Amino acid sequence: MNDFDVDSKIHSLLNHAITNLKSYDSDNCNNSLSLWRAYIDIEYAILVLKLSYNHVESKQQARFKKTNIKNVTERKILMRPEDCNYEIKRLKSLLRHLDFQDKKLLLDELRSNRDLLKKWLQKGSFNNII
Repeated sequence: MNDFDVDSKIHSLLNHAITNLKSYDSDNCNNSLSLWRAYIDIEYAILVLKLSYNHVESKQQARFKKTNIKNVTERKILMRPEDCNYEIKRLKSLLRHLDFQDKKLLLDELRSNRDLLKKWLQKGSFNNII
């Protein structure tokens, strides 16, 4: 796949994730199936990106010394039920405005958004997220 095909596939997956988040939002944050579908779409976009650019990333990693320090952003989410709509809107906005020029940054942002959805899903209470 060339760069255009990869970007097109990722855009398609993210648009599908946004559609699922809209569905979740319109159901007053009660439809966990839509949240799961959005999670799967983002996970699939990560997979497409990693598989398509793995050779570029592995060459760059070979040039640099690996360290044990991980740059992980932990998001604490203390939400009231009425904040659910705000968080879903914020997540949709983030997905719409990702930078496709920097593949490393794109991968990190997709992972961050996926992890956020994963936390919501693990808690299992979709009206009282975390």
